[in-house]
Amino acid sequence: MAKTPPNKNEDDIAAKPAIVKKKGLSNQTKLVIGASAFVLLLITSTVIIVMLIMSPVSDPAPATDATNPDAAAGAAPANEAAKTDKTDAPSNAEKTAEPAKSEPPKAAEPKKEEAESSGAESDEKDDKEASTRAQYYTIKPPFIITFQYKGRMHFLQISVDVMAHSEKLLTAVDKNLPLIKNNLISLFSEEDFEKLQMPAEREALRIRSLSVVQKVLDEQGGDGTIDQVLFTSFVMQ
Repeated sequence: MAKTPPNKNEDDIAAKPAIVKKKGLSNQTKLVIGASAFVLLLITSTVIIVMLIMSPVSDPAPATDATNPDAAAGAAPANEAAKTDKTDAPSNAEKTAEPAKSEPPKAAEPKKEEAESSGAESDEKDDKEASTRAQYYTIKPPFIITFQYKGRMHFLQISVDVMAHSEKLLTAVDKNLPLIKNNLISLFSEEDFEKLQMPAEREALRIRSLSVVQKVLDEQGGDGTIDQVLFTSFVMQ
């Protein structure tokens, strides 16, 4: 029986997987080596950067003129001299400023007696000016008096002001106001409602009111005479 020659195609096919496997292993090795080298490079660069950051920076030494040693040697005495001049400057300024402390003599103060006399004169002047002006005191509230006239109830309302040229008199009116109001109410209540409708009777009532107020002031030690008692409102209803 004749032998069949080996098929070359089958041998080639059997050999190709082995070659492929060798190529696959070599690529993996290259990738591992490349990755290791990259990681090592990254670690090295990181360490260098950290060392540069952590290393202290030394201050630069002051520059000196190496060619002129005398200038460097004379710098220290010059600085000391400047310091002594600065310390001596305030003392010199104080010495020069001492004569300025002397103040000119103060003007003689006025005597107390003169001040009191001038104050008394001004008070008297104010009193004289006040005495030349009329002053008024309003008695509040207005007086309301009831009358029985022709079988009907009627009302009289009177607003009263006191006029004087002395503030002391008006102060006395305010001090004795309850007694003044009581006596005026008694006076108004005694009047005839029909007669009060005539202007002449109202004027007579006003004059009688002046007498009532002046009498109270005289009895209570008032000094002076009031000028007028005015009816600023007179309403009959």
